Amino acid sequence: MKLNAQLPFASVFLLIVYGFIVLLIPTCLQGEMSLVSSNPADGQTSVETTIDFSLTFNAPLDTSDTLGEDDDDFQFLSTWLHPYDDVDYDNILFFSEDLTTVTVSGLRLQEDTQYNLLLLGAYNTSAEMLDKPYTIHFTTADALPDAEVSGTITYGVKDPRNILVLLFEEGENAPIFRSSTRVDSLNGSYTIPFAPNGEYKVAAIKDNGDGTIAPGEDDMGWYDTDLDGEADDITVADVDLENIDIIVQTYEAITAKTACRLANDIAEANNPENLLIAISSDEVYDLEKNPLSWIFWYWAETSDEINIVGLMGSTNMGVDSYDAQGMTFTALDTNWIDSDAAFSIAQANGGAAFQSNHPDLSAQFILANPSSAALLTEADEEDNGNRGPSSYSKRNACCRLEKSPGMQKAANTSEKALWIIDYYYEDITYLRVVDAETGVFIPPETAKSHFSAVQSAALALDASAKLITLTGRWVDKDGLSYEWIYIYSDGSQSQMYEFHSFADTTFQAYDITIEEVQPNMPVLPEAWIDSDSALAIAEANGGSEYRNLHPECGIGILLFIPPWTQMEPIWEIFYISEENELSFQIDAIRGGLHGSAEKEASISEHPSVFQLEQNYPNPFNAQTAIRYQIPRTEHVTLGVYNDSGQKIRTLKNEVQRAGQYTIIWDGKNSAGADISTGLYLIQLKAGNQVNIRKMLMMK
Repeated sequence: MKLNAQLPFASVFLLIVYGFIVLLIPTCLQGEMSLVSSNPADGQTSVETTIDFSLTFNAPLDTSDTLGEDDDDFQFLSTWLHPYDDVDYDNILFFSEDLTTVTVSGLRLQEDTQYNLLLLGAYNTSAEMLDKPYTIHFTTADALPDAEVSGTITYGVKDPRNILVLLFEEGENAPIFRSSTRVDSLNGSYTIPFAPNGEYKVAAIKDNGDGTIAPGEDDMGWYDTDLDGEADDITVADVDLENIDIIVQTYEAITAKTACRLANDIAEANNPENLLIAISSDEVYDLEKNPLSWIFWYWAETSDEINIVGLMGSTNMGVDSYDAQGMTFTALDTNWIDSDAAFSIAQANGGAAFQSNHPDLSAQFILANPSSAALLTEADEEDNGNRGPSSYSKRNACCRLEKSPGMQKAANTSEKALWIIDYYYEDITYLRVVDAETGVFIPPETAKSHFSAVQSAALALDASAKLITLTGRWVDKDGLSYEWIYIYSDGSQSQMYEFHSFADTTFQAYDITIEEVQPNMPVLPEAWIDSDSALAIAEANGGSEYRNLHPECGIGILLFIPPWTQMEPIWEIFYISEENELSFQIDAIRGGLHGSAEKEASISEHPSVFQLEQNYPNPFNAQTAIRYQIPRTEHVTLGVYNDSGQKIRTLKNEVQRAGQYTIIWDGKNSAGADISTGLYLIQLKAGNQVNIRKMLMMK
């Protein structure tokens, strides 16, 4: 659950750096480990379009360390190669015998394209960090550009050396770093080489010595001559640019109420009609501190606008405006508890326990009425003409307003303000919700808690509507969730309806016409056991033991009738950890494990054919189950592609024994961003066999 918006580009970039690079690129600026050489070398031209890319260090790499997310291809290095859309590779790594050299085989590049590699994190086997960030520039063209961008970094009385300076432009999904450098001198002077022609922004960031980039701990600045909080554009046109000076500063982390007083003044000056409808923070990695940045959402009814105020500490990051598309909102009451108080309540009601099992987690703070929280959601790729980095990372606190939300408030919708504390660990989300006026903790509930109200709303919308599947997001070990998603179809299955229940009383209805529907999707009977009963069965049959062995695991849950059960509904429950996953099929009518354990084990151990089954549900929204089987031990890759054939996520890439497997895909790409509505392909490769299925994502 995230409330996100697109801010002026300076703050977008800042939040991207704090939100994305903190996970993928710890900057490890001290220690004895250093880069000796690279292939291609810095400044190399006429690079072949297919190469074996390698990095050589002065000490053996610790390949067991994890600096990236669990679906990254090589987690022990923090690297980023731009432009990222122009790179592909076979996910095959080789190491020298002494582990000092790592080679990525079959790196495929575009013709006549300049590349910029940032190497910002690594450890050797003596636990020493990379001594400084490295930047490597090369091109498949005959020459690199001659232009340079230079200036001075002002960093108060602090040492500016090893500050990273980035020349970037706005990409479709994230900033594209076209060139970069690090500051090597005490006077703060820098020169970015090989600056291609174009319009750019320049930013600088400094790690404060702990080897990571984290909100509130690291300092940043950008080229901003008028000091309005927005990065100024520079234009490179075959000549050097000088005096691109940047002030790097420290931003103070503050509470929501402190920030709100400042934001309200900015919003009133922008438009006196502005009504505050929602607040969201950046992602906080040190939970002993307040958020570093806040985003305030305002609605102006007469002008039909959403106006978004961004603050970094007490610094105004500018105001951005969007078409409200005729949607209406309820203003937040002014009588809400502050963010630090809400966080304390969340911690006392499960948050602290979740944190103890996931010490590297982060959290985001959201204050909104339920309808605003649902309407202001992560968007698809269309965004009223604004294209930027906002959908790039799940940990990016900037996102766009949904262009065509199709969202309707159902009956009995509560409009009381809620504090939503959103804890993240890898792909696991854990919510705690607090009544923002009373400070009372609101617990999660079972799937049946709101089913009768959802059923009434569905029948009021279409008398022929029938429930075909439901899923819970962020389910806990007791089968409870804050958000349950119910999907209905009409009698002809030409229309799909999606209802959400969130917290205690909110129901949101989607009304979607689709072109491709899996035919004859079976209707669920009414007498299914509730989610808490299903989880209790899974827990008693090994789930609890699995959680004890993998306290970091998350739980996924689906109620549906899969084709392989002869029309019998099941609860499919998945325990997913960093290492592996455990799944259960629970008989949703009678309780207990579905089928005999011996039969299931036999099928799992001795499948006779290579097969990729149709994902279920299909179409899907939050998540979908992908089942496949292989008859013998093979190297298996399972990838998701868009309708243009571009890979957007690798779900499996490992040797697997003969057996049946089920994977829950959460509808996110490799960067952790939610994918947009559309047709996708799932491809299974095992040895020399390939199978492909179509999937339809609906929002």
